[in-house]
Amino acid sequence: MQRDTKIFIILSISFFISFFIYFSLGVKAIYSNTYTKNEKKFSELKLRILSTYLITSDLKTNYFSTRMQELLNTSEMLIAFSFRDKSGNVRYLVTKNRSIIESDKISPRIADAQNLFLYELFTAPVSLSATNKYIIRAVYFKYDYNDIYALIKDSFFILIAFLIVTFIYLLYVITYRDLTVKQPVSRPDYESKMHSIYSPFSGLIWKDQLLPALDRELKKACKSGKNLTLAFIEIDNFLEFSDRETIYTETVKYVKELFDNKDLLFEWYSGYAVILSGYDITNTILKIDHFRKTVSNKITGSKNITFSAGLSARNNRDIDAAILYKEAKTALRKAGSEGGNQVIAFNADPVKYRKFRTAEDRLSGKQKPVR
Repeated sequence: MQRDTKIFIILSISFFISFFIYFSLGVKAIYSNTYTKNEKKFSELKLRILSTYLITSDLKTNYFSTRMQELLNTSEMLIAFSFRDKSGNVRYLVTKNRSIIESDKISPRIADAQNLFLYELFTAPVSLSATNKYIIRAVYFKYDYNDIYALIKDSFFILIAFLIVTFIYLLYVITYRDLTVKQPVSRPDYESKMHSIYSPFSGLIWKDQLLPALDRELKKACKSGKNLTLAFIEIDNFLEFSDRETIYTETVKYVKELFDNKDLLFEWYSGYAVILSGYDITNTILKIDHFRKTVSNKITGSKNITFSAGLSARNNRDIDAAILYKEAKTALRKAGSEGGNQVIAFNADPVKYRKFRTAEDRLSGKQKPVR
């Protein structure tokens, strides 16, 4: 579902970016076309004004006023135009509803021509006669709104099509993928699995997962020929401390730092169980001694924290997980019976162990006697 959401977000962003580019290019094209048309019409406007003036030779006649009003009304894009003298004074102003002669007031449309988003202002000198030289200022709509409406209409249909496609996609995701597609029951959700095997109190794996994990790791070690050591680390006299919870949770921090493979760290009664893949007895003892020295006397509110450890290694033996577990537990029990605060390893002779397993297999009928 998260993957579908990401895909939908990416597609939506891509669509709106493309839509914005399309709309911007459309507006720009409309502006360019409108500007070209207005420029051409402005040239025609100057010629029409000049030809009308040549008939009357006077700005104040009704004929000239009527022709100017007709000239303005026949153009949809033209809003207003004016004649100004060299000093900038308005001598003649034509708007959509009236013509004003020698007016110092500027039409609101002329003033609004400063709004560059809506209007375009064209200016050019014109000589009506040898003595009458004026500057014509004409205000046109910057955009042909018929084209704008057509662009908005097309954009609207594009948006509607996108919304329809989006609705169909969401309907597919919600109804088909979430309701009709059967999810495998045998594959639990990863987060649920994580919560089921890890203790929320310590963050270590529950102790009932130790033997299955040990069996799995032993098979890997036997197949690859690597060594493997199982270690039980116990807090000495743990039940005598009043702040047991604090002691346990704080020592867990050091356990996680030193034994960094979280998948091989387990809760184990008043201590911890650690599977060390690739470690022999000697290296494991060195690692545990380092742990004991680091943690002792560093727990807040407690003193004289000591640890006992019992361990056993595969040591080139094809050994069962239950036997290795029993050996390490025996070594830990011996460390506790001798006063604690020490590390004891179960000393297993691989040659004697193989002979023992061979004899045991013969007795159980798993192996025929060698003649």
